[in-house]
Amino acid sequence: MKMSLQNLLSNGAIERFQSNTRQINDKIQIAERDLKAAKKIGAMNDPETDDTAYKAAYNAMLQSSTALMYKDGYRSKDRSRHHFTTVEFIKIAYSDKIPEDVILAFENA
Repeated sequence: MKMSLQNLLSNGAIERFQSNTRQINDKIQIAERDLKAAKKIGAMNDPETDDTAYKAAYNAMLQSSTALMYKDGYRSKDRSRHHFTTVEFIKIAYSDKIPEDVILAFENA
């Protein structure tokens, strides 16, 4: 069965959420900061810091995806499943706007 927003709501993965501009902008600012850090660390070409760059890039994806969820009036309800829920939400709501390979990379992160 293909997942839908209604499935995510009914299984308790997401809930409706009235965000405000500040909350959305905060997530975007964190994502921008982490992406900038990932680029700087990655440019060092030091195998000992690769995992740090990866973690920063991953968090940038997670924060920007959370900002999209907030913009659309939802948030992840179960923090232990935040990655899964966020990926599923992005697949459902943004598969026509975000390339499939980007979503797959996020899913596999």
